[in-house]
Amino acid sequence: MVEGAELTWEWETYVASGKVRVREIQPDRCIRFSWDGYDPSHPTAVQFQFVPYENDTTYLHITETGFTGDAETQVRRVTDSTAGFTFLLSSLKAALEHDITLRAVLDAHPPGLRLPATG
Repeated sequence: MVEGAELTWEWETYVASGKVRVREIQPDRCIRFSWDGYDPSHPTAVQFQFVPYENDTTYLHITETGFTGDAETQVRRVTDSTAGFTFLLSSLKAALEHDITLRAVLDAHPPGLRLPATG
C-alpha cells in the first residue's frame, strides 16, 4: 500500500471485491484508507493505528467509520467489519509468527452453508 494508490481487494472464495483508496501512510504509525466493501456509493473510512506497547511489541488499533443504512444495516456492517478485521489479523499473526495458515474466514463462512432461521 502506498499513499494515493487505488487497489482492488478480492475474496475469491466468495466472488466478492472492494475498491480501496489509500489516503495516508505514516510508517510505523498509521495507515488510513477508504473502501466500498459495504456500499460502493458510500465508502467507509478505516484507520490502522500502530501503538508501541510493552516488551517491544505493537498494539494495532483499528477504527472504521461512515457506515450507512438503517440502524439494523449499520449494526450488521459494524459486526461484519469487526469479525473481518479480527479474522484477517489472526490469520496474519499465525502466518507471520508461527508459519501456520488459518482458515478463519472459510471456517466462519463456508461456501454453500445455509443456516436455519432464528426466532
